[in-house]
Amino acid sequence: MDATADSLVAALADSVPEVAGACAAVLRARGHRAIPALVGGLETDRAEHGRRIVEIIAALDDASEILSAAFASPAASRSRPRSCSSTARRSAC
Repeated sequence: MDATADSLVAALADSVPEVAGACAAVLRARGHRAIPALVGGLETDRAEHGRRIVEIIAALDDASEILSAAFASPAASRSRPRSCSSTARRSAC
């Protein structure tokens, strides 16, 4: 596990564009070494956070394989529907 990469991926959700941009630049420079953290970050409930993560993955040559594997994993199939809000999760989701 790479705690630094995990922290950088989490910081992609920052509301300050300069902070998110700096983290994205470091993650891009790490390339394939950041894939586990990026894939783990796809479990976000925030659309902007997810978009930033996918943009970094999409820049990699094997992005389609990475994303296909991520969405085919057992963790992805166990995930709650993305349409569930935090309030709804407590009841129906």
